[in-house]
Amino acid sequence: MYKSQKGRKNKPDYLVPFLGFASNNMQQYADAVAAGANPDWRVKEALLYAVGSLNETLNLYKDLAKNIEPMLQTHVLVDFQSPHPLLRARACWVYGEFAYFGFENHQHV
Repeated sequence: MYKSQKGRKNKPDYLVPFLGFASNNMQQYADAVAAGANPDWRVKEALLYAVGSLNETLNLYKDLAKNIEPMLQTHVLVDFQSPHPLLRARACWVYGEFAYFGFENHQHV
């Protein structure tokens, strides 16, 4: 979709608002879990799938790509301990999609 950087003028209009939406909803999920509630894990799974599917597009925009590592650390890494098998599998998949990103925190890797 956005393979070539030549001829590219601006980021797609949906990227920044969508990443904000995804991050806010994942934070709401984390807050609900921390409060002892049982939020719908399928919502988080769908958000993880959507963000992971944008990996190639996000890699083209370094200002957006630098925000991926904190999002992974905050919202995806915790899902390796999820009681829901599909969330654990989705967390593995998301990390696989972003495996070629140059992470700065080597302890995270």
